[in-house]
Amino acid sequence: MAREANVDLDVYQDPDPVVVHRIIAQYGAEAAAERWHWMSTRRLASIAARGRARDGALARLRRTSAYEPLTVAVAIETAFALGSGTAGERAAGMHKGNLLNYLAQRGLDNPAITPEERGRVSRDGARALRGDVEAAARVEARHAYERAVAGVLRVAIPMIDPQPRVGRYRLPEPSPELAAALAGHDPVAVATVFPGLVLPAAPSPADAEWEAAAPPAVATPVTPASKEPTMPFASKVPSDDVIRAHHAETPRALALAKRWGVTDVTVYKHLARLGLTNRRAKGEPLALPAPTPAAAPEHEPSNVVPFEAPHAEPAPARAALQWDLAFPSRLGLEDLVLAVALAQRTGLVADDAVRFVRADAAAARPA
Repeated sequence: MAREANVDLDVYQDPDPVVVHRIIAQYGAEAAAERWHWMSTRRLASIAARGRARDGALARLRRTSAYEPLTVAVAIETAFALGSGTAGERAAGMHKGNLLNYLAQRGLDNPAITPEERGRVSRDGARALRGDVEAAARVEARHAYERAVAGVLRVAIPMIDPQPRVGRYRLPEPSPELAAALAGHDPVAVATVFPGLVLPAAPSPADAEWEAAAPPAVATPVTPASKEPTMPFASKVPSDDVIRAHHAETPRALALAKRWGVTDVTVYKHLARLGLTNRRAKGEPLALPAPTPAAAPEHEPSNVVPFEAPHAEPAPARAALQWDLAFPSRLGLEDLVLAVALAQRTGLVADDAVRFVRADAAAARPA
């Protein structure tokens, strides 16, 4: 299961699942919560479920399993072969997150890929949704490889009967019988599950020439059905006209992927290329409606004078200025006292201030 966002989980070590199960069974969940105080109740319950399975006490299922036992076995072993629980679910056709319950019932931890691999997978998925052809091809190849590994395990697991009720499933030892049963499967997928298994050799060129010289078998004509047949699980996407017609009937990408026999990523890529997704095609300008000229508003007659913008009046000539004030020809006693006081504020003593004002008045007196 995914780790919680708790710094204590990086400081403390996870306890033994069997010990957690026995403490909860004997002393209760409160004792386990007090002993491992840095863990939440949900995480302790998940660890106890794995310990219960390892201790041999099988948990009672609250409801009937939605998947066949072989599908669950293939999903678990594919997850451990590829190192990813999500890959096991996808290859076996299970919904995302359903494998965790079956892993806990068998006392197993969920295998997780490395952060580097998770980053590469996330980048490829995001680029494929944006229409990157190379990223979509890598995603399609990865999913095909996962399905090939699941196909090998679907043949190999039933060869061991009975299987253990807890822990990992048992796989058969490499043998000629196993090699014959896996003939025709992807050699890379077979080597992933059974590294030491040698598949039967391919037919020699002489046998191939003999088979080519043999008369072809007569094909029995097939009567077409009355209703329009749906496209089988093919390896290629139909033409653009067929894509548009099918999209008009069923716009859901999952339904189109099942109908064409491809992944939903491939469907999204072609729908985006044809502009049939919610997002507009890359580089396609958004067409805006032409602006409609607004009609001139009709105003009722009123007595309001319209506002005029401010403007500068021409300035009169300097010679035309006339003053209505008569300036005194000489200063009075109060004016002289005020002038002396102002002169003293500049730092002059009283005598110097009087002499300064007297000299200034004499210089200002007309001749």
